[in-house]
Amino acid sequence: MRHTLINFNMPNHLKNNLDMLVKFKRVSRTSILNKIIEEFCRTELKLIKEDRQINELISSYADNTSTPFVHNDEPINIPLIHDYSHTDDDFVRL
Repeated sequence: MRHTLINFNMPNHLKNNLDMLVKFKRVSRTSILNKIIEEFCRTELKLIKEDRQINELISSYADNTSTPFVHNDEPINIPLIHDYSHTDDDFVRL
């Protein structure tokens, strides 16, 4: 396994808390940080994969629904009131 030395800044209060905990648990800082970083990477990669699946599902749905319902060039026939024969009794019924 290859290793790389990484240096970074940390607030003093976090360093002090980490030092206290590693001493209490008898583990190294490196092992704690590696574990935290590994968990973070696994969680984020899983979320990215799930987001990609959701985005693909939404895209495929959008592609399927983007076509209009009427594919012909004929105008839609909307019935008018005079197309029906009504008697006066039809309008009086409530």
